[in-house]
Amino acid sequence: MLLFAVIAQWQWSTFVHAQTSGPQNEPGRVDFDTKTKIEAEKTAEQAIDREQIEGKDVTFEQILADPDNIELNYLYAETQIRNGDVISASATLERILLIDPNLPRVRLLYAIVQYRLENLAEAQKELESVRELEMPDSLRLEIDQYLYQIQQKRKRLRMSAYVSLGGGYDTNRNGSPSSGQVLILDTPFDVSGSAAQGDDWNVQGVTRFDAVYDLGFQARHELFGSLTGYAQQQKQLGQYDIRSGSVEFGGNYDLTPTTITPVVYDRRLSLARQNYLHVTGMRLRATTQVMSGVAGYVEGVGEDQKYRNISTDQFGRERSGPQWEFAVGSELVLNPEMRLSVEYRYLLKQAREKYNAYIENGYSISHTWLLGGGQFLLSTFSYQHDVYDDPDLLVSPTTERDQLYRFRVTYGVPVNAVMGSESTTIGAALSGVNLTGTFEYFREGSKITNNAYTNRKYSLAFSKRWEF
Repeated sequence: MLLFAVIAQWQWSTFVHAQTSGPQNEPGRVDFDTKTKIEAEKTAEQAIDREQIEGKDVTFEQILADPDNIELNYLYAETQIRNGDVISASATLERILLIDPNLPRVRLLYAIVQYRLENLAEAQKELESVRELEMPDSLRLEIDQYLYQIQQKRKRLRMSAYVSLGGGYDTNRNGSPSSGQVLILDTPFDVSGSAAQGDDWNVQGVTRFDAVYDLGFQARHELFGSLTGYAQQQKQLGQYDIRSGSVEFGGNYDLTPTTITPVVYDRRLSLARQNYLHVTGMRLRATTQVMSGVAGYVEGVGEDQKYRNISTDQFGRERSGPQWEFAVGSELVLNPEMRLSVEYRYLLKQAREKYNAYIENGYSISHTWLLGGGQFLLSTFSYQHDVYDDPDLLVSPTTERDQLYRFRVTYGVPVNAVMGSESTTIGAALSGVNLTGTFEYFREGSKITNNAYTNRKYSLAFSKRWEF
């Protein structure tokens, strides 16, 4: 037993940090958190856009019963837009304007429809014409916002910046095993001290800068680049403080209805204020519009991962090696308020030591729901099955096989919708700021008790995006 105790002390940090939420899993945590926040911001813009066309639904039968009723036709055009039939809405509005071309809100909606159809010249012409008519200041402000968006879309070079600030709480930040024990030389030892389950609070920030350059062809060929920064500071468990930065360059080659997107990237991550991981990689994705409301994609990723030994992972270099991924997925528009995405992903991780190398089969399903009032709900469930190449004999002669389950839901709402201050000076300052709340449940099952654990994560964040 004395020998076991000596070995336990010598290898303690290795076995504690061999769990899924240990140092080796922090890059995945960063990628998933960043992806969720960026996706939430895009959905927030869609939710606000959806809010601008909410109203009473009108059927075609009602139009047939009273075809010259301008108000009824206007409501019918709004209904068509909500149902995603923007082309038909354009035809409906044109019929109204033939009857009376001097209706500001009809001409504004017609201009918005042209904007969505990417008929920017026609949209700008209508908006500038409507702006000269008598109207409330709020309507004139809306017109100015659309004119600004048209100006942005017509730029060859478009840039944007995104900032998210918030905080969160984990019930098991250090991924302590649910059994309360770890295996060392296939002998169980009780977990105690800093290795016991540790809940903790954190503050978190994400920043991103994007640039897109239109190459000027009739097809929408473009180049793009981005810089992303991520930081998370723990209140107590400083060994999990994270800093990450990434840069990527790529392009979109338009072969309508297919788009080819090659990307190269470089990422660096520090843990506990020590340089831990450097990744260089390439991603190639092909996306195609299969039919109305249905898109599909295939994606291949190859990257070189270089780990360093640090105080919280003294054998980090053993994880270094290439990683290959292949994914296929689809996105379905269920209705104007809901979208569903499904994906299968195969991952091959190679490493210096084979007990750190594995094959993963992963499945995920995501649901987006625009709730109205600028609100939205993002829900994701994923499952991964990992099979490792060799056993880690210092832990157990059993080869590791893990099942990872993750459920995450994010609710978002414009801050002004919560405060009811849109028309005030404070409201103007908070325009475009979104509040998001996220809950995540994570569970890993494993043949090795060291790696079997659960964690619940709660977070709140404020975010805003600027275009220039």
